[in-house]
Amino acid sequence: MTAAVSGCGGGKNENALGSINSQNHLPQQEETKQESAAPSPEAPNEFPVLDNAQNVTSSQTGPGIHKGERYYHIRYNVDESIEETGERYRQILKDQGLEIIEQDLEAGGGAQMYKVNTKSWQVTLTILTLEQTTVWINYAKK
Repeated sequence: MTAAVSGCGGGKNENALGSINSQNHLPQQEETKQESAAPSPEAPNEFPVLDNAQNVTSSQTGPGIHKGERYYHIRYNVDESIEETGERYRQILKDQGLEIIEQDLEAGGGAQMYKVNTKSWQVTLTILTLEQTTVWINYAKK
């Protein structure tokens, strides 16, 4: 059994996996991690990243809703509670004239979820606790 498993590695299988992925058009993910309070320049910026953001990462996945479009995911941590972060976002959205079209303030484990339409994007904001308060911003082109 061990010999069969150890014999499965190698270039041929990796090439086969790449072939399967390309044939099935599985989404490829490119992730950029930076220690600043801003996501990578490729990510949309219509939805604010909080000024106290830490460990900002952004990834681009696809395909999106429309051919040639991609989804974007921004993730970061903050040193405040889910409730404080949610309140800050509700105020920012109000100040920017963006309407929350759907919200769940008691999504599993105390998480909060908001859906907002910006000029070009449908944005899902999720605030949850992993090791600390974590914010996920997911963009899908309208």
